[in-house]
Amino acid sequence: MRIQSRHGGCGLARRHVRPGMLRRGVLPGAIALLVAVAWVAACEDPVVPEDPIDPIERDRAALVALYEATDGENWSPRFGRTWLSRAALEHWDGVSVGSDGRVEALDLSRGRLRGTLPPELGDLTRLKSLNLRFNDLTGPIPPEMMRTALSYDMSMIYKTICRPCTT
Repeated sequence: MRIQSRHGGCGLARRHVRPGMLRRGVLPGAIALLVAVAWVAACEDPVVPEDPIDPIERDRAALVALYEATDGENWSPRFGRTWLSRAALEHWDGVSVGSDGRVEALDLSRGRLRGTLPPELGDLTRLKSLNLRFNDLTGPIPPEMMRTALSYDMSMIYKTICRPCTT
């Protein structure tokens, strides 16, 4: 009997176990099973789950969450006109994107935002600049913000998000 993965092996040395070996006690059954399972597991290709959401759509969803969490319907007219549209994010007021279309900067200062920042802001992993000064934001900075490019200096986030920061 030849032990190999269902994919035909993985380049490791193949082990040969003759049918009578287990009956004669050459390899105890439990050890043979463990060796076979470990060998097959080592041969399997690692499965990395693919993210089904396009990164730009994830950025869009994060911006929509920000709009909804901060009373977007009552934002300053200079911001609310293009938000929630299917237009490219670069055409959304206060949003700047990089060459790949991902959000890199948000400037919503004096935008009449009210409420708390949603955790989805952490999905803006390319975010390098965030200006939310002079709004009515309350509550803590979501820990998910550590996933953004801003995470290198959390003190900067505190200084640029709210005036004054209240928790």
